[in-house]
Amino acid sequence: MDSYAVFWLAGIGFLWWPAIMLLTLWDRRVHHRRPIALWLTTSSLVASLLVAVALQASFSRLLGAVANLSVWITVCAVLARRDEDLDVGGVIRGVVDLAAFQGVLVIVARLGYPAFSGTRLPLARLLPASLADDANVAAFSTVRLAFLDYYNKVVIRTGGIFGTPTWAGALAAIAILLLLFAGDSLGPFVRRPVVRLPLVALFGTTLFLSYARVDVVALGLAAGAIIAMNARRVVHPSLWLATVFLAIGAVFAVLPVLPLHAWFADVNNARQGSLVARGDIYTPTLKAILKAPTPVLGSGIKPRVNGLVASLGTHGTYLGLAYRGGLVCAASFLVFLMALAARSLDRDAELAFGLACFLLIWCLTDDIDAGNLMPLVIVIAYGSMLVRSGRRKDWAPSALEAPS
Repeated sequence: MDSYAVFWLAGIGFLWWPAIMLLTLWDRRVHHRRPIALWLTTSSLVASLLVAVALQASFSRLLGAVANLSVWITVCAVLARRDEDLDVGGVIRGVVDLAAFQGVLVIVARLGYPAFSGTRLPLARLLPASLADDANVAAFSTVRLAFLDYYNKVVIRTGGIFGTPTWAGALAAIAILLLLFAGDSLGPFVRRPVVRLPLVALFGTTLFLSYARVDVVALGLAAGAIIAMNARRVVHPSLWLATVFLAIGAVFAVLPVLPLHAWFADVNNARQGSLVARGDIYTPTLKAILKAPTPVLGSGIKPRVNGLVASLGTHGTYLGLAYRGGLVCAASFLVFLMALAARSLDRDAELAFGLACFLLIWCLTDDIDAGNLMPLVIVIAYGSMLVRSGRRKDWAPSALEAPS
């Protein structure tokens, strides 16, 4: 995990996932299981990439698709390892360390703004101009720890060490969840309140400066889900179930009388063009999916389209997978997350359930790809579920995973 900091400091953070994929595939340890739905997702992306090659897609777009594919291959290979080879605690500690590293850089950049903002990082200066100026590469090869943006007024936001505010905020939000609920996996030093509370404040600062609404919503939902599961341990099952249904009923009873439209307009106005830009991307993406000659296989790439602020098939994992890998690809990944949440709930794996809820919401509006470390959240959630399941004698593989 800490190797990502080195990649970022060098200006080649976009190469981290491909490098990790090569290291993972070099590992010759025998695989114990295969997460069926996730393997189906990855296989669909491979098949769609072959379609893109056959249709003679541009080399730059194919290269980006291969980089994104490295994420899915790596996660599948990691999850297929035996329980004892899956170091969930190490990944958790690495995420917290990296979030702390990012948080310190963000605060220093905020205090010193505009010093170093937009500076090209060392190894990135060796790249050809055509590659260095590419927006996807520039996000990871330049300093975007602090920059001016619009949020009701001109404010300083942060893209962290991932180039975009949403991804910076996502790492901070996940780190907060881990600090609050990961328990013994954090290590004795970090578990101390005198250390944990300042870290929560540090991560909260990054989350605030990201101004990423989906990160905050997903964090609140995940924390609520974990707290509710913990309450189930100390409250009688009948009382707990009644309380859950009562809370759900209260929400539906109150919603009609709330000024939701005004609130929605106020929140949307805070980020100039954010929702409009997403709508401009989602509409042609959905039309392209419905009109595709091979909707089962997908297009394999996310092409750039004139007039859009981002490539077609972006700003949404489910819609993006449906466009790139086909309908089966998107459906299988959604099934994987839902099965992970259900399995975690059944096995009383609180952290895994909360992280699965986080992913289910976060993937609605943002991408899991080579640009961020959200795939590691899948590893933590899946591994945490396995650890809890391993303590139950009645555990057996389900549709979520199958023996090799």
